[in-house]
Amino acid sequence: MGDESEIEKGVALLRYFLDDREDKKAALDLAELVTGRPDLQREILRAAGRYRPVESSRDVSPVEREVEGSCLRCGRQISRGYFLDTPGGEIGPFGSTCIERVKS
Repeated sequence: MGDESEIEKGVALLRYFLDDREDKKAALDLAELVTGRPDLQREILRAAGRYRPVESSRDVSPVEREVEGSCLRCGRQISRGYFLDTPGGEIGPFGSTCIERVKS
């Protein structure tokens, strides 16, 4: 996966899940879901700072489907997962509990 694609995914994720309040920890947690590279995490946060969340037209759609694997957030084994379909590609899978936590 290219750096630009990861940045695009991260920006879409932050635009979808963060509201107008400044929550740097939540923003970093979301950027960490996309990449483990600190340089890309910083670039995602910088790029996302250029955009304001738009509640009525979100760029990310959660998609549910069967999977054999583990939750991206907590590592628990799951058989049904939720993926976030961003303009840069899918992020996931997340378990049912974690997708709710990521969304809140």
